[in-house]
Amino acid sequence: MAPQRFLRLSLLVGGFGVLAALAPSPASAGVTVAESIMSRQDAISDAKQLMPAGAIVSQVDCIEIPLESTRYRCVVQWIPGPGR
Repeated sequence: MAPQRFLRLSLLVGGFGVLAALAPSPASAGVTVAESIMSRQDAISDAKQLMPAGAIVSQVDCIEIPLESTRYRCVVQWIPGPGR
């Protein structure tokens, strides 16, 4: 596994525990956060994968974090899908 991919997965898995502890009830809106050193789109995609099934994206915000290499942190806000 490439070092960049490993770091990205580590950030995703590490942040998941915190998000799971703070996850809202299924009937309410929510937020997921993910980081990537690959691209903004990768961070958005990773955050969307953490959303509940059927949820609808309501807003996406990303920031670039300049370190040794650029890191992207994206917050995806979502609402429950129909029938949820």
